Amino acid sequence: MLLLECKETLLKKERKKRKRKKMTQAEANEVQTEEKNLEVVRLFEIKRIDDLNWSFPKHSVRALDADHVYRLSLVDPSRFDPIIVGSIIGDPDISDRELIIVDGCHRTEAAKQYLHNYIKNGMEELKSKDKQEASNIIDRKVEQLSLKTIVAEHRVYENRALLFQDALTANLQHTALNIEGKSRTAMALEWYNLGVSLGQKITQTAAAEKFGIRKATLNGEIKKQEAKASENTQTATSLPEDKINAAVDRFSRVIEKSEPAVAAEGLAQLLWPTVQNMTADKKEEEVQILIEQNMPDELTPEEYNNMIRFIKCMNNVSKKMKELVKK
Repeated sequence: MLLLECKETLLKKERKKRKRKKMTQAEANEVQTEEKNLEVVRLFEIKRIDDLNWSFPKHSVRALDADHVYRLSLVDPSRFDPIIVGSIIGDPDISDRELIIVDGCHRTEAAKQYLHNYIKNGMEELKSKDKQEASNIIDRKVEQLSLKTIVAEHRVYENRALLFQDALTANLQHTALNIEGKSRTAMALEWYNLGVSLGQKITQTAAAEKFGIRKATLNGEIKKQEAKASENTQTATSLPEDKINAAVDRFSRVIEKSEPAVAAEGLAQLLWPTVQNMTADKKEEEVQILIEQNMPDELTPEEYNNMIRFIKCMNNVSKKMKELVKK
């Protein structure tokens, strides 16, 4: 009953809030749809975006403000506005039932802190009783008050990009009063890029207006991004041969005087500048090409005695280069 009462109270608050705004019929219909998606979810079963091993837009996640969390933790979580959680259909890294916080990380953390304080204070009040008995009493009260849960609007997404877009929008609303211009521009660019990747018909004007920046500012950042991508592509497809040849020459002198492992370390470091700017999907392939190119076609009698050491050394170079690629 308590869960239902809590949910009904929140729905009433939302209805009153929207009535004051004199909504249109379309907006009222949207509110009804949102209300149907309110759920009571367990605090310790929902995750932040940065809890997952995902590549995500930097500004889709807000750093927790400890002071803000503390102030919120002094309030009964049942009085919080619903947080927003999302699930993604068909994502290979998570199940369809896993819930990710789109908006409400501070409220979620505050609710956990409130629960912790409730248990701590309750145990202190019952310290005259047997510890196990006191723990059982507190557990029953926690369950009765639904302190291990929080009310959330549950949205279902087709992919991560749509979830990230909503998270960016939510974070903009939270920080609208004090967000810096550079951060606004970065958020607008991230949001615009997500839209382009999804095939959405998003104009630079719309993206700029949404995040409160000038269109020319966003356009400038997009051009910088395109120039950098073009530069990386050129680096990956045309390696500087003079640097490779210089590295090989220095390696030839090192191999005669050093152990294979030492020479491998040196050559790996020498060759690394030629591949460090490549895109991730190209590095592994290009590293193998470099190593093959640096194997000599012929060996003089003097070089023959070093052939085995040379081969061992190149194997070590391969390992070292792969380690550098992963960094």
